[in-house]
Amino acid sequence: MVYQPIEFTDFTAARDPSGAVNASGHLRFDGRTPWPIPVQVQFRASGTEKWTTVATVPNAEWDGTGYFFSATVADRPAGAWRAFYEGQEKQFRPTYSTTVLVS
Repeated sequence: MVYQPIEFTDFTAARDPSGAVNASGHLRFDGRTPWPIPVQVQFRASGTEKWTTVATVPNAEWDGTGYFFSATVADRPAGAWRAFYEGQEKQFRPTYSTTVLVS
């Protein structure tokens, strides 16, 4: 099996004035692109080790620079955030974004 190259090219997470966290980023595929492209936004509270999926974007959409996804999540304490793509069709491996800390 030949795996297609995939990566998160950027990921950000920041708290807005209401206290919710806005998480967004881009995925890039080289070669074949799957459809749909579901992306999970995951959270881990400070001092814990368990990641929890707190939002799922059903399909990242092409925006001219990559496949963009965005989600807003309310009521989360300080902790770490990341995005996760679980792969598809045995040709796309699971991949994680960088981790972002939000106070």
